[in-house]
Amino acid sequence: MTNSKSSLEIVRTLGIGGMATVYLARRDEGGTSRVVAVKKPHAFLTEDPTTMATLADEAELGACIRHPNVVGVIDFVGGDDPALVMEWVDGIELGKLARAVAQSGRRLPIDVVAAIARDVLAGLHAAHESRHADGRALDIVHRDVSPQNVLVGFDGAARITDFGVAKAACRDQHTEQGSIKGKLRYLAPEQLGGGCDRRADLYSVGAVVWELLTGERFRSGNGVEMLVEILCAQAPAPSATAPEAAALDTIVMRAIERNAEDRFATAADMLAAIESAVAVASPARVAEVVRALASTEEPANVLPSELVEQSETSVSELGIPMARVLLGRPSARRPIAGARSSAFVSSLPARPENRYGFVHVAQRHSERPSPATQRPRLSARQHGHAGDRAG
Repeated sequence: MTNSKSSLEIVRTLGIGGMATVYLARRDEGGTSRVVAVKKPHAFLTEDPTTMATLADEAELGACIRHPNVVGVIDFVGGDDPALVMEWVDGIELGKLARAVAQSGRRLPIDVVAAIARDVLAGLHAAHESRHADGRALDIVHRDVSPQNVLVGFDGAARITDFGVAKAACRDQHTEQGSIKGKLRYLAPEQLGGGCDRRADLYSVGAVVWELLTGERFRSGNGVEMLVEILCAQAPAPSATAPEAAALDTIVMRAIERNAEDRFATAADMLAAIESAVAVASPARVAEVVRALASTEEPANVLPSELVEQSETSVSELGIPMARVLLGRPSARRPIAGARSSAFVSSLPARPENRYGFVHVAQRHSERPSPATQRPRLSARQHGHAGDRAG
C-alpha cells in the first residue's frame, strides 16, 4: 500500500497509548495536501515481528473495506519508520456522546439511537461481506464493537473504526489459546472460547444500543464479575428502564441472545428490522444532537489554526483515533458553529428514577450508595462513571 511519492509531515502528537502514538499529520501527494491521522508503533515495538505483522494486517483489512460508515485506511508505510495512515472524521466518540447525555440526566432520543445503530450496522455489513482483490471472502469479524470504536460525525453519520483485533480469513495473526479479543463489557459469550462469526458483532451492537437506550452500563464490575454476567446473566429489556424504547425491545433482545443461532443472521437483517420498527433520524437531526451535546461535554474538536486555511474537502473525513484524543485533551478550540446546547439538551427524554437500583451512569465510583442504603439489584451489574473504560 505504500506510496513512495507521498510524504507525511507530523504536525503534533495527539495521544500516546500502550502500543502506539497517534499524530495529527499533513499528507502531501502530487501537489495536494490533506490532513490525516497517523498511528505509529512505539520504537521498541518496531523490532517485534508480531506487532508489525498485526499493523500490516490491519492496513490490509482497512484497504479492503470501502464504505461511508467505516473509517478508511489510506496507506501503510513500512520500513524503518512504519505508520498506519487513516482518514480523519470530524466528530465525537460515541462513548463521549453517551457521557454528555448522562451528565445532562437524560437519554438519547430513540430515533437518534436508531440512526447511529443503522450506520454502525451498515459499516459492519460492508466489512462482513468484503472480499479480497482476487474475489476471496475475507470473513471479517470486528470483535471489538464498542462506543470507543464508533465516531459520530458532525455531519450526522456514525462510523466504525479500529479493526486491530479483527478476525479474518486472510489474516496472518491468530488469537492465542486462552486469550480474549475485545472488551468484556460488550463481548458475545462465544468469544470467550475464541471461535465466533459475524453474529458476535451483532451481539456487541445490541449491547451498545442497550446502553444508549437505557443510559446504564450493559455490564460493569471487575473482570470476574463481567465474565459471570457473560455466562449467566440476561439483561432486562430496554423499556424496563426507558419506556420510550419499547419499539426496539424485540430487536435489542434478539441481538443479545446468548445463543448465536437465536440472533439476526446478518447486520443487514438487523438494520432492516430497526428501519421497520421506528422512524430513523435524518443525518441533519443526528448532527444537531451531536453538536449540541459535544458543546456540553467540552469545547469542539477543531484543527490547529495553521491547518484551517490549508485543509480541503478531505479534512472532514478524519480518523477516529485523532478525534478521540483531540476531544480528550485541553487546547484552544473554536466553538461549534450553530451549537444550541442548553435548549437542545433540555428537550431530550428525561431519565426517571432507576427502578432496579443500579447506580446511574453519570455517577462516579466515589458516589455509589453504601451497601446499607442501596436497594436490592436484579443482577450483579454495578454501574460506574460513563468515562470508565474497563473491559
